[in-house]
Amino acid sequence: MNEHVADQTPQPGDIVRVRSRTFLVESIESSGYGPDSTTVRLACIDDDAQGDQLEVVWNLEIDREVLGKDTWR
Repeated sequence: MNEHVADQTPQPGDIVRVRSRTFLVESIESSGYGPDSTTVRLACIDDDAQGDQLEVVWNLEIDREVLGKDTWR
């Protein structure tokens, strides 16, 4: 069974899908966009954009998901 959790806040080291790309979570920190908002710093792991950096407010992203470990089997 694949785990896909849209409402879960990612942790450093997690693999996530945002804006139709796959990223490694490098760091997280609280942001000033509300009590439950988190700024997530990401590094792309897709072949055509490896290492590209992206910083997002996780709770404001429309299409976001934390990919579970079963996704990588």
